[in-house]
Amino acid sequence: MKNSQIPTKTQNMIKYSKQLFLPLMAILALSSCQKEVMEWRDLDEDQKVTTAELPLELEEKIARYDALKTYSDYVLGAGIVMDLYMNNDAYSALVNENFDEVTVGYAMKHGAMVQPDGSINFGPVDDFIAKTNAAGIDVFGHTLVWHANQNASYLNGLIAPTVIPGSPGANALDLSGLKDGSLSGWSLNNPGDGISIAEGEGLATNSPALKMEASASASQPYNLQVVTPAIPVINGHEYEISFYIRSDKPGKGRISFNGLQNNYPYKDWFDTGGEWTEAFETSSQWQQVKFRVNDFTGDSFQMAFDLGYLPDVTYFIDVNNLSV
Repeated sequence: MKNSQIPTKTQNMIKYSKQLFLPLMAILALSSCQKEVMEWRDLDEDQKVTTAELPLELEEKIARYDALKTYSDYVLGAGIVMDLYMNNDAYSALVNENFDEVTVGYAMKHGAMVQPDGSINFGPVDDFIAKTNAAGIDVFGHTLVWHANQNASYLNGLIAPTVIPGSPGANALDLSGLKDGSLSGWSLNNPGDGISIAEGEGLATNSPALKMEASASASQPYNLQVVTPAIPVINGHEYEISFYIRSDKPGKGRISFNGLQNNYPYKDWFDTGGEWTEAFETSSQWQQVKFRVNDFTGDSFQMAFDLGYLPDVTYFIDVNNLSV
């Protein structure tokens, strides 16, 4: 018999050793992995992030970046709201930190700057430019004239035809004190900053207007008031009052009376079939005020032009077309 065919004790030991090798290696591997488990370490308080903070809020993500303008080698601008930049410190600080140049959305356009009389109010924009200059921010101007955001009332007034009405016919109101400039018979109960006759300021070329100027403190209708002479009437008849008025900026007025059952009536002042109101509004365009009265308490009455609602407004009433 050959030696290779006779199992020996040594061969049996080798066989059993191979069978034990793999389980033993697995145990050793597990034991080795256990020793390498990562342990949590306490960090400084300012470095800790709680699970409640994940994911990070947008504001915190942005805060981890440098200012936007540091990432470019060209001028970086933004469109902003001027009022927010002027009145909100957080808003202006964000703009100043991140941008080289700004353009405001509305405040430098025609509608915001051009006044009803055509003058331009540079005040708010001047203050804005001073603040951006101090911050080292350039301002790229907006379009003064655009397809929108215009002062339409002023522009339409420039091109609108002036309709000059015909003679009002018989007039129960004595206009002689207005036409000769003396204001004789007219009571200047509260002249404000002035009540006078302005030549060439009426509806037609060279026609006069009654000019009434509200003071800076005006706030009540009677703060600027002129009263007509007594107007004779026949009881039971209805009388139409008509006049044309404009102002250098948006204004407000009413007509009050002496000698009516209701001396402070609400009226459809422009005779449009609209709402009856306490007062009418004026603009830089001529408007006709026209209404009727009939509740007389005697054989005459007076009417008062009350134009003191708003401060610093100048009114013009066409003399030749003021009628009762």
